[in-house]
Amino acid sequence: MPFDIQMNAITRAKELSVIKRIGMFVLVTLPGALLTAGCGAGLGAAIAWHDGPKRISALAALVILGGGLLLVGTRTIDKPLFLLVYVPMPILASWGYLVGYVHGGIALQIGFVGTFMPVIVYPLVTGYYKRQAHKAYVAKISSPPIQSPVNQQP
Repeated sequence: MPFDIQMNAITRAKELSVIKRIGMFVLVTLPGALLTAGCGAGLGAAIAWHDGPKRISALAALVILGGGLLLVGTRTIDKPLFLLVYVPMPILASWGYLVGYVHGGIALQIGFVGTFMPVIVYPLVTGYYKRQAHKAYVAKISSPPIQSPVNQQP
């Protein structure tokens, strides 16, 4: 009987973990993605149409807030390079397409680069963090154990 109670407690803890993850996704990650995408596209358009500095600053602040929410929601707060995956796409895509259709030239290609940037940057960022984790692991297992002076024999 005690074994059943213990297994039931473990099952409930896992359920709470799943509920907590879903809650984090709905309450933190989705609003962060919406802020980043919407305000990032607005920021790209504001830069393209030479809007005032107040509007550009407000949109940039909201993009930063959305990026922070994305980092917290995806549990990558200790890996800020993931912002290079999330943030530039809406800014570069909207800026490039708006300026490209009006003026032509290279701006349209910047819009294409912005569209495909997550596909290009994500493997680079994850590879960087995997290399950092591997270096830390190797340093951890290759360092000699620290001996306390209390345990040493005279």
